[in-house]
Parts: sequence; structure tokens; C-alpha cells
Amino acid sequence: MDILVHAFCVMPDHLHVLVEGKSATSDVVKFVAQWKQSAGYLFRNELPRRFWQRRFYDHILRHAKDSDPIAWYIWMNPVRKGMVGISFGGRSLCRP
Repeated sequence: MDILVHAFCVMPDHLHVLVEGKSATSDVVKFVAQWKQSAGYLFRNELPRRFWQRRFYDHILRHAKDSDPIAWYIWMNPVRKGMVGISFGGRSLCRP
């Protein structure tokens, strides 16, 4: 499908993912639809009947330099929500 996944984070009530189409024929909409279908099937016994929203919200980044702040936003989402902490060299910087 020619899609690169640069960053992702699955939260209890939503998902963030940063993807890039590698070619002019890349189909991000199809990628998202197939991912939702596969995840829904995999977790069909643990999730409510209608877990995913029918649509998704996308933002198009025009320049590669714009992707780094978005990736960090995605990776730090659980920290901002107080779900996890981060540590460097054994020292905790946030509450777990």
C-alpha cells in the first residue's frame, strides 16, 4: 500500500497516527479503513460493537519539517494525560 507509519499512539478513547504516502498511488484513506477493520476484528470480543467512528480527522502536512512536532505531540500524549511518566537515567520527570 506504500504507506510509512512514522508515529502512533493508541489511547483509551482515540488514536493518533502520523503516516506518509510513499508514492502518488498511496491511499491513506484505504490504509486507515483496513487498519480499523483489522483492529476491530482482532479485538472483537473486547470492544463494544461499534468502537470506531465512521470517519476520521486528517491534517495534511506540506513540509517534512512539520512532521517532527506532530510526532512528539503523538508520543507525548499519554504523558500529557497523566497516564505514564518519562524518565531519563533512572530519574522520573513526570508522574506515572
